[in-house]
Formats: sequence, structure tokens, C-alpha cells
Amino acid sequence: MVSGDRKDGLSASMGGEGAQVEEEEVEEDSGSARYGMRLKTPDAEANNSLGRAADAGGVLVSAVLPSSPAYRAGIRAGDVILDVDGKTAGNPDQVAKVLQKSRKDYIPLTIETDGRQRFVALKKVADSE
Repeated sequence: MVSGDRKDGLSASMGGEGAQVEEEEVEEDSGSARYGMRLKTPDAEANNSLGRAADAGGVLVSAVLPSSPAYRAGIRAGDVILDVDGKTAGNPDQVAKVLQKSRKDYIPLTIETDGRQRFVALKKVADSE
């Protein structure tokens, strides 16, 4: 699992022009860390490297741990979360809170990958895990 005090300098390739995304520290108990992914708000440079408008919304997946629930759902670094459980993905904290509070066994997400939208079902992580 991702450690809250871990700063390993990991960066994820964004494809396209080879832009890099700096990792942000993620607390162990945050919703996104429990699912094995790191999130950040994409800046204009990241959006442009993904072929998106500079001011496009969503939340960038900057890293995904292998064998994590996010990885098993098909989420990869460079994907952009547009919607989580029917709510627009406004920022990483909002996405983490929705993931934590959802009571569904599988949480629906709308993801943008390589300019195309797709839907994934992220398996709920039990509170005790």
C-alpha cells in the first residue's frame, strides 16, 4: 500500500511528448491510496501532453500500484477520472471522499484514456482492508 510519509520521487510517463507528472504525497487512509492509485489535478502542461484542452477538468491518475483494485479495474497512469459514482471528479480530495463513502460493491467511474471515454467498475475496498 502507499505510505503517507513516502516520497520516492516516482513519476509517471504521460505518453505523447514524454511529459512527466510529479507524484504527490498520498495519505495511507485516503480513498485513492486504499485503491492503489495516486491522483492529482492536471495542469495545462499535463492536459496538453494528453491531447486535452489546457483547461480540461477531471483528475489525473499519476500512478497505479500493480495488483491493486485500481489496476485490476483497468485504471492506468495517465488516465483521467471524469466522474466517480455519478459525481463529477473536481479534485483528488473529492474523488477520495466519494470512494470512501460509497456503499456500492463496485463503484462506477468514467475514465478518459487516450482521448476516449470509457467506464470501469472499481471494486469497493472494505473499511478493514
